[in-house]
Amino acid sequence: MIGPRARATAIGIVIAVVLLATAEGVVRWLGVADDTGSESWLVFDGELGWRRRPGFEGVAFGSHRRFDAEGLHAIDTRQADSPRKILVLGDSRAFANEVDAEESFAEVLDRELPEWSVINLGTPGYSAVQGLASLERFAPRLEPEVVVLAFGFNDRRYVLSPDQRDGADHFRRLASPWPPSLHLVRWLRSRATPAAAPLDLRSVEPRVDPAGYRRALEETVERSRRWGIRPIFLLLSDNPAQSADLEAGDEEALERAIASDNVFSDAARLALASLLSARGRHAEADRVGSSPGRLVSSSGGYPLLPDTPYLEIARDVAGRYGVTVVDATIFLDAHPEVFLDFCHFGPVAHRTIAGLIHDALQQKGAASSSSVPGSLEAPRGGNGSQ
Repeated sequence: MIGPRARATAIGIVIAVVLLATAEGVVRWLGVADDTGSESWLVFDGELGWRRRPGFEGVAFGSHRRFDAEGLHAIDTRQADSPRKILVLGDSRAFANEVDAEESFAEVLDRELPEWSVINLGTPGYSAVQGLASLERFAPRLEPEVVVLAFGFNDRRYVLSPDQRDGADHFRRLASPWPPSLHLVRWLRSRATPAAAPLDLRSVEPRVDPAGYRRALEETVERSRRWGIRPIFLLLSDNPAQSADLEAGDEEALERAIASDNVFSDAARLALASLLSARGRHAEADRVGSSPGRLVSSSGGYPLLPDTPYLEIARDVAGRYGVTVVDATIFLDAHPEVFLDFCHFGPVAHRTIAGLIHDALQQKGAASSSSVPGSLEAPRGGNGSQ
């Protein structure tokens, strides 16, 4: 028979569990544990990590967004059953942060190609691993003829432990309600004063390392070809006004990048620490290789690496598999003024990128390359909407 003390203890445990579960549910529902702004737009998903919340309507990333019951943009709903479809898979640059949905390169392309329906599944925070998972989720349903892939930024963002790297196990943990403290603790930490102890950047790693990025692209191409889908790699670059010193890579440039105190400063700290260590200046490397703070987010911390290695991997995979490459880096690197921040760009760039994809689609060969010179004008205007 259970005594009064044991009964009271059991009741207390049940109440504590219920309160924790309720708090966890509220945090997950509100999405407040992330750094992605207006997080009620997302819902966690065991296969994708997170996805756009079905039925959401409101402001997300600076513009009004509305999603249908499948999580598609409402402006794409009627196109889901169209006979000829192009699927855009990408991150916040494809989603078009700070730009109206109708001005994204996907929707501009949709208006330029009246014979096609362009469906934009770009999702903030997504990596190439999530792109592959999205293809597996949506391609059988939508049956696209073409898929445009635009990744490479979030893949480079650091995580604090190996079990937070992108993959099926991590995605299942994100979506699981147990332990109930997972998102609650993240939210509480985000409200706390940043830890005094700096983060040793040499102890962390990217969400998707270069080898994992290559595997994700290769598997995406192989899966696309198996389903009769033509893949296109869209290459996008960081804002050169903020990342040029990191890309330069010499000691003086890296010191400037660190002093800039922007999104790429942690990558510069890590690069400079590696450079100093290689020169035997270990004490300086120890000092430089620490970040003053740490970012707590489902989508990771700041980029740990420059974009060049990931762009080179995409070009190499495309070359070996005969994949069309739309290289928008030429335009973006020449026109830093089109950027809104460290990697997102405005309507002029979206129109230009849409024109590049349009040109690539007109080429008959399976393997082709498209680029644009320094012009700020998109190659063509819209031809009406579908």
